[in-house]
Amino acid sequence: MRVLRYLALSGVVLAACSGPRSVAPTPEPSAAADPNRPLPSPLPEVAARVNGHPVSSVNVAVLAHQYLLSKQFSTTQKPLAMRKALERLLDRELLVQEALARNLKADERGLQRAYDAVRVPYKEDQAWREYLAGQGLDEASFLAELRSQFTVNALTQQEAEKLAPPKEEELRAYYAGHPFQFGATERLRVSQIVFKLPEKSDPLRPLQPLQRARETLARLRKGEDFAKVAREVSEDRESAAKGGEIPIFSKGEKPEEYEKAALALEDGQVSDVITTKAGIFILKLHETTLSPPASFEQVRAEAGRLAFQERVQRAMEALAVSLRAKARIETFL
Repeated sequence: MRVLRYLALSGVVLAACSGPRSVAPTPEPSAAADPNRPLPSPLPEVAARVNGHPVSSVNVAVLAHQYLLSKQFSTTQKPLAMRKALERLLDRELLVQEALARNLKADERGLQRAYDAVRVPYKEDQAWREYLAGQGLDEASFLAELRSQFTVNALTQQEAEKLAPPKEEELRAYYAGHPFQFGATERLRVSQIVFKLPEKSDPLRPLQPLQRARETLARLRKGEDFAKVAREVSEDRESAAKGGEIPIFSKGEKPEEYEKAALALEDGQVSDVITTKAGIFILKLHETTLSPPASFEQVRAEAGRLAFQERVQRAMEALAVSLRAKARIETFL
């Protein structure tokens, strides 16, 4: 059974990064403190040592950059993102060292395929070197990172072979606890007030619908009835005639900005003004329901695969914890 690739590269090699590049000599390890405290400036070249083996600050910065891009942390939490990334890479280094201690080796064919897949867009050597340099890497460090990933994969596979497959009750529990993985979708009942954008290019005209939208939102914030206001001012006459209410829709059927705003609302809540390419909107969410997923019998095999991956994940996390308890770890961020 194919298993989850636990604590793999996590963007360290495969994503571009504009993270810090200036480095300084490695200072003495810092004491435990607020994880969002300011970072040292310039960053040390080595962010940590695990049993004497260095973890590069550049790799930490690349992974932290991915956390920030994915909105796991806000831009004001960059130090926290860096330290969370460091923790992830400390665990990976511990697992690499454990794999090597067990004489486990990276799958060379898989490693080469992964290398080739990343290299494909960069036909010329110069373009390839520039891509790597943009991440603070060169060919040797790129291959070292890739090898770390595949070395951990070998360890993960060995640990997975020790685990029994999930029992029936575990499969059903996983299925019940993860409806979105098996086809369930959110369905939203929403009312809207719409202000259309002008068709012709005029630098002043877009301000007019936006101003009307803000004035309308102020009326709603003062307690006026949404349906009544929609009938009066909404420029989508079809929904306006129904007090702004539109047909129930599922996630993925509306423009991204519209949908994101609707999903952020609590039942009965009114949104702020939302500007999209299709117009300017004010939304009111009435309720969110869940369409049913595929039946358990239809997805039994997939539930088994995913439940087993979750079990492997937990086993690898437990292994990392046990390795930390025996390791000598120095951190410098």
